[in-house]
Amino acid sequence: MVVAAYDLGFVGAYMLSAFVCPIWFVVAVVLGLAERQRGGVAAARILIPVVMGLLVFGNHRLQGTIAKSNAADVVEACERYRNTEGSYPDRLDQLVPRYLKKVPRAKYCLFQGEFWYYGPRVLPHAMLVWYELPPFGKWIYDFGIGEWRYLE
Repeated sequence: MVVAAYDLGFVGAYMLSAFVCPIWFVVAVVLGLAERQRGGVAAARILIPVVMGLLVFGNHRLQGTIAKSNAADVVEACERYRNTEGSYPDRLDQLVPRYLKKVPRAKYCLFQGEFWYYGPRVLPHAMLVWYELPPFGKWIYDFGIGEWRYLE
């Protein structure tokens, strides 16, 4: 449950489950064979890490889909802001309420779930960032070249 809570609620990715579930599965198979358990107990012991791994990976895919959709909305709003105001906003909250109803979250988790935005006063080109696999993998949209890049 700790692994599921961490991956599902805290990071919205499969960071811990990628290591724990395969080991858990192998241990469950070995224990099932060694202890010659009844079919139902052995099957349950083996299926729990499989189901949890699938659930966590599915959540990661869903969170990524949500983040990409919300990021596209933010990029579009920033471009409309630039067309109207002549430059990109300094902060995302400047897009509310005219260009966005509210600034969306990148992912619905507790850690690194927000978009990070660096306006033209901070960097030569405005950038939008969200973490796919915190703390390593992040997607970066560079408004100067109009492209997404993945940075590990």
